[in-house]
Amino acid sequence: MVVLSVHFENGKRVVVSAVAGKGYSNEIKLGGQILQWISFEEAFRRIVEGKALLADKGYDSEDFICQVLSAGFKPYVKIRNQGIVRSEFRKVAQQFVDSDDLYKQRGRIEALFGEVKQALGSYERTKSFHIAVLFVLAKFVLFNLCAVFVLVIFQTPSSFAFKVNEEQLILIGFQYG
Repeated sequence: MVVLSVHFENGKRVVVSAVAGKGYSNEIKLGGQILQWISFEEAFRRIVEGKALLADKGYDSEDFICQVLSAGFKPYVKIRNQGIVRSEFRKVAQQFVDSDDLYKQRGRIEALFGEVKQALGSYERTKSFHIAVLFVLAKFVLFNLCAVFVLVIFQTPSSFAFKVNEEQLILIGFQYG
């Protein structure tokens, strides 16, 4: 399963999209499906345009980085260094990673999966792939509902709003798990 999550500077995060594939599915293709969805969702695209998208070395393909750029993100994708990087798209991604310390925040993205697995379990005991996917998606929906519940309970009415501006949204991340 590949998950696209949005992380805010106040520590809050939500899962925006998730795509499941059978065992050993190509995570780049699954991530590409999410990027295609973003291309069609104009309202979401306007919010995230120009933001950093963090992904690990598994996403260092030239096609994926090209998709990230065309979706309007800055690709912070660590490149597997096997000598000289020749692709212009991969050079751009490596320059973003080398330019500042934002890539070091990937741990926040990894922590989201860990939190969901710890709170709601990491294994589905079913033989049906379709049912297992529904269970996992339900876990992410529950995670988001809990995040909204915490916002509603612990925020004053004047500060509670689902408005996202440039300063609040700090990173968007892909995670395979």
